Amino acid sequence: MSKLPKKLTETAKPQGVALRTEFRNVEQIKPYSKNPRKNEKTIQALKKSIQTFGWMRPIGVDADSVIVFGYSAYAAALELGLSEVPVVVLAHLAPEQIRAYRIDDNGTGQIVRFDEGLLLGEMDALADFGADTLGFSDDEFNKLLKVSTGKEPPIPARYDVIVECDNFVQMQEEAQHWKEKGYKCKTLLN
Repeated sequence: MSKLPKKLTETAKPQGVALRTEFRNVEQIKPYSKNPRKNEKTIQALKKSIQTFGWMRPIGVDADSVIVFGYSAYAAALELGLSEVPVVVLAHLAPEQIRAYRIDDNGTGQIVRFDEGLLLGEMDALADFGADTLGFSDDEFNKLLKVSTGKEPPIPARYDVIVECDNFVQMQEEAQHWKEKGYKCKTLLN
């Protein structure tokens, strides 16, 4: 039996409530001290996503600017040194609803299943982005590939990393840095 008030089901579909996105200074946003989710890996993935695509989803906060959803995005913003982030204020929800939604949002985010064939097709079409930019580790991608094809993924003969530099001097310094660490380096001018 639910301990949530009966009115929760009556107000869960806010009619006439317009959710508006606004920008707030990250220092005004407060983490929820009882957040049960442990998601350090998610923070790193979100940092990469924000750097690649920009900010796509606002952080949900209550009327006191305490995070309701989007804690990982908030943590990523801090690590990236962002000063402002988009938020949506969930002022239409009662305190019990906010507390329940925090768990719901975290729980429903874990219920995910893919059609591996379609996913691999999409990832293949977006190969320039790389699996990690699309939210998958190389291991996860290789497992998907094995499930879809029934074969072990091919092991490439070599792995390449391209570092884009702002100027010629920086390019030379980066190449020297990696050569000193034992890596074979080539410099390219575009």
